Amino acid sequence: ELGYRTVAFDNDSRAVGREHADEFICVDLKDPHALLGQAEIITPDGVFVHAAELAVEAACVAKTFNLPGISIDSAQAATDKHLRIARLSDAGLSTPAYKVLAREASLKEWAQAGHTIGFPCVLKPTGQAGARGVEEIRNKGELADYYRRREEFQDSHFICEERLSGFELSTESVAANGKILHHAIALRHYDTTESYRPHFIEDGHSLPSNLAPEVRATVEQVIARSFEALDIQDGVLKGDLLVDRTGQVHVLEMAARTSGGRFADTVVPLGTGVNIHYPLIELAMGDAFTKDWFAPTRSVGVSQRFFLHEGQASVHRWPKLRELVSQPYVSEWRINDEFFREGRLPEITSHRDRFGYVICTGA
Repeated sequence: ELGYRTVAFDNDSRAVGREHADEFICVDLKDPHALLGQAEIITPDGVFVHAAELAVEAACVAKTFNLPGISIDSAQAATDKHLRIARLSDAGLSTPAYKVLAREASLKEWAQAGHTIGFPCVLKPTGQAGARGVEEIRNKGELADYYRRREEFQDSHFICEERLSGFELSTESVAANGKILHHAIALRHYDTTESYRPHFIEDGHSLPSNLAPEVRATVEQVIARSFEALDIQDGVLKGDLLVDRTGQVHVLEMAARTSGGRFADTVVPLGTGVNIHYPLIELAMGDAFTKDWFAPTRSVGVSQRFFLHEGQASVHRWPKLRELVSQPYVSEWRINDEFFREGRLPEITSHRDRFGYVICTGA
């Protein structure tokens, strides 16, 4: 649509996007030698990634070939959880109180961190996405159990965080030349997923978020300060924010990438008509915007919810969803057919274990 020739890189030779690209290359995206070697062959004019934790890899390609993009330092700071929380906290932004824990540290050191932060607290690996390994820890016994299981995540560091209370927001913002041009803000839903504790499982999000004007202004200020703290002049920041009962806004996550889970590419376009991928691709190419991509063209309520299940289960037939998803207000739905091909549903411990979603619109 924008007139660019596209070459898609992916680890998966069956990647669903390959048929839409002019050329497809199967390459290990986490192998710098292989990634840069293949990039050198195609001599790119821009590099762009959507909905994946590949900000560092994209920054490496941009630096190697002198392309537009954020610095490797900014990409690393916005990807690694312990670098990020330190950068944001040092900049004066409100984050949960935290302690960084080495995997090799003793149980005594981990227990001391839990005692210092206070129970309940939150433990998370620093290099995982999709809420994998993020757990609420209510006492010393649960902390010791997590410590015994820490090898599951293969991360060298973990974070012990203060457990904050309030409502959570998903945000996505675009900046160009240091000026913020766009904010999308949605309410995150956790109200139906208490039974999945100690895991934090999001059951979708809705917009518009109907924030009080003063709260929205504070949220936008926090996002602007996050761009500054991470030293990003051009690009996107995806935030997870928490607003407590006093109205204070805390930063839980802030990543230098577009959001997955259909937020950036489906939910926001359905609600406002704004699709940030077009200007972000032009930004990645170093080109001027060909139109005002950020002007809303519609105002519609949108809500996404996930299909959830309790515990592990065998799958003998597809769930009876046809009547539900045939309603006129259903804009999109999806079932993860891999689960059904394998004949099992896993226990839900992270967002990748949800077996589908439905997105609805209304007044």
